[in-house]
Amino acid sequence: MTWAQGTFAFCFGIIVPAVGIFSALRMRREGKSALKGFLLCSGATFVAFIVCCVIAKLAFPDYPRQKIPELFANAFTLPGVIAGILAIWFVSDSRKASKKFCMKASLATIGIYGAGIVLCYQMFTWSFRKELPWSATDIIETYYSDTLLPDYDYRLKAKITESQFQNYIKSFELSLHTNERKYSDDVVWLYWGASSKSKGGWWNPTDSLTNTFVWQGNDTWIFAKYENGYLYLGSINH
Repeated sequence: MTWAQGTFAFCFGIIVPAVGIFSALRMRREGKSALKGFLLCSGATFVAFIVCCVIAKLAFPDYPRQKIPELFANAFTLPGVIAGILAIWFVSDSRKASKKFCMKASLATIGIYGAGIVLCYQMFTWSFRKELPWSATDIIETYYSDTLLPDYDYRLKAKITESQFQNYIKSFELSLHTNERKYSDDVVWLYWGASSKSKGGWWNPTDSLTNTFVWQGNDTWIFAKYENGYLYLGSINH
């Protein structure tokens, strides 16, 4: 699951009922049906997020295989959040009497949404990408992971400076590979061949292991090198 997909799941699971609860509280404060407020506003917000999903799918039908900035993909959830806030304000015509409550509920909704964005980023973004410097550009990643087993194949390409690359490899304790270096796993797993899941020819490091930096533990490999102004990183668990 990608960061944006996680955010959509968070919105359906948390934002929708939160809007319903805020609306129910408002209706009860006004002596009206709390259940009606909950159902109307949570339902309207749910429909809004469904529409957001449909628009996102129509705009980028091949996502997540189609590579778009994850921040941009996350932005497709914003109209649903706005719809939820509007639902809180307009569920009742006594807006003047509940203006203060609606303002607090709106701010709370925005706060929950912001926390969800951060939480989903931490949960659904690979550590290899999170360790990139913020100035990194032209970032592309692809991965395959087994549903039941911990096996995975991950590839990352990003444009960074050579000094940033040196700092990056320290984060994963990568050290220079040599022909004499010994590993506890078969060295056949250390290769720069194109990932079976990469698309569009973007994964184009040379096959040479010269200046390749490696970490290996049991059946997990992490390896990286710097070529033509780009970081190339691969990680495999088999």
